[in-house]
Amino acid sequence: MEEYFPKDFEKTIGSITLNFSLIELFLQFGIMEFSSIDSSLTRCLLAGDRVLDLTNKYENTLIYRLQKEGLLTDELKTEISEFIKYLNKKRSKRNDVIHSLFKMDEETGKIIATKILKRTNTKNEIWEEKPINLKDLQMFEKDLLVATGKLNDFTEKFIKLIRQNKIYKLVGNNSDEKNENKQTETN
Repeated sequence: MEEYFPKDFEKTIGSITLNFSLIELFLQFGIMEFSSIDSSLTRCLLAGDRVLDLTNKYENTLIYRLQKEGLLTDELKTEISEFIKYLNKKRSKRNDVIHSLFKMDEETGKIIATKILKRTNTKNEIWEEKPINLKDLQMFEKDLLVATGKLNDFTEKFIKLIRQNKIYKLVGNNSDEKNENKQTETN
């Protein structure tokens, strides 16, 4: 017997996958920007990294860069930590969805997600089956799109902060040199 999923189910699963791929790319972009490494080299260094690893590298690279620039405060550490927790919740939910095996319940017509809860050395796996609501999946799809935007905004905020600090240092240093030159000339 063929199983037919609701019309928007496969589109929603595909969109969740694509949106999370965008998050992965934005994490790589942030790491590249915060570390000042060439984009080609960054892609080579990060190729094959899982999103959990990318998230940790993003956090560590950002904190290191802010610290190096003299911009890191306790408030920023907390903000970064909270944002990483937010991303990790999205990653965990995405993994629950994407790494499930879906089937239709013949009696109820509902979509059932099956996933392995625990693997053992003896191959006696513990499975969990639970019904999936398409509307919940669609809400998560939209939630991931929002998370992508938030990651982009979060990254841009810190890129601007770092760039402004560099400009301030350059302008500040030039102003100090000019003032020193004027003082030397008047003496």
